[in-house]
Amino acid sequence: MPGVSLKNTANIAGEGERDKSGDISNFYYVVEPDRIFNRETHGILTRPAFNLLKKPLFKNAVDEIVTAQPGSVVDNFTWLPNNPDVVKDGQRRLVNTYRPADSLGKSGDTEPWQELVYYLVPNDLDRKHLLDWMSFTAQKPEIKINHQIFFGGPMRIGKDSVFQPLIRAVGAHNVSQPSNDALHSQFTEFLYSKKLVIVQECMNFERRDIENRLKPICASPPDELLIDLKGVRQFNVPNLVSLIFMSNHVDGLHLSEGDGRYFCIWCDCKPLSEAFYKNYYAWLTDGGIDAVVHFLKNRDISDFNPGAVSPETEFKKSMIGYSVDGVVSKIKTLIEEREPPFCGDIVTAKFVADELRLKNYKIAALKLRDAGCVNMDKFETKVSGKRKSYRCWSIRNHVDCAKMTDSEKYSELEKHQRHFSPD
Repeated sequence: MPGVSLKNTANIAGEGERDKSGDISNFYYVVEPDRIFNRETHGILTRPAFNLLKKPLFKNAVDEIVTAQPGSVVDNFTWLPNNPDVVKDGQRRLVNTYRPADSLGKSGDTEPWQELVYYLVPNDLDRKHLLDWMSFTAQKPEIKINHQIFFGGPMRIGKDSVFQPLIRAVGAHNVSQPSNDALHSQFTEFLYSKKLVIVQECMNFERRDIENRLKPICASPPDELLIDLKGVRQFNVPNLVSLIFMSNHVDGLHLSEGDGRYFCIWCDCKPLSEAFYKNYYAWLTDGGIDAVVHFLKNRDISDFNPGAVSPETEFKKSMIGYSVDGVVSKIKTLIEEREPPFCGDIVTAKFVADELRLKNYKIAALKLRDAGCVNMDKFETKVSGKRKSYRCWSIRNHVDCAKMTDSEKYSELEKHQRHFSPD
């Protein structure tokens, strides 16, 4: 992704390369973390690195900034869209690391993008709110939206394609796409100088701690977020970031009952034709993306309330039901009502995982156990002339299930499961 790398910030912006120019007007000395900030590249350098960069033009380049251009001495960093390079915070002066987006967009045909969004989000109210959220993020980066987006669905349907124009509208340098590991790290490099954070594949179903860590990021208050970069003293910036979580799993993010921080959509559809995506990407690269940028930056957002909790969706209700202990409750309810995948008396954990979109059969097995189901002995049977082994769980009528022959077990599975395979 274009822009400043978030790795090893102490070595950003040409450290180790000699600069033959005596011009130091593009640099700020940031006192509290004792770092030098390059206003052009937005790189952060250590004092020794900056002195080396300007050697032998200055004996001490940092001292030269302090004496020759005192206006370039600031107390710390901040990130404030649509504000000057240096922002006053009481008696303190903060260098603003924000850079506006490069593209303002250009009026044009947005029909291919609109068609994709309509296909993935057919519900009119859900689609309108998603477009409002995206448009507000593009138009008002200086204002916090107090709920974020969870956008789920099967693979290869074009989920990420929906947000490519938003990345351009916000500015790629103002966007990060951290891994799941980065979300769990003590460092918050993924928040440094960013308006939009996109998590491509959430896989935090069993981790309630990630929900707690995301709470202060997803909504304000708190009014500020702690930025913790490797090798740089911690500092605070205004809490203005927006987040999009994408996943192929309905259990990709833990949500608690009553949590208003997430607007949740599930795209219950199949991939479109290869021809559609081929034509779509051709259109996107041939000016279509700037047409959508223009659309987002000029769309009417007068009725969007950024401070409101997220609207409820049917998918969000089921998502809360799937969250950790809620899965057990969900399974018990489905068993009592004889709803799929629990129409029969026995079931395989793999089938449950597939039907409830859990990450794997091991998680499904744990939830079946906690729901009171009984793990039956492994059995073998011939299928198409080959012997295969299966491990199943009795859902109800456990005594009768225990008396089943292997042939009866297989017949029961075959009767009620649309598909099943050996665990």
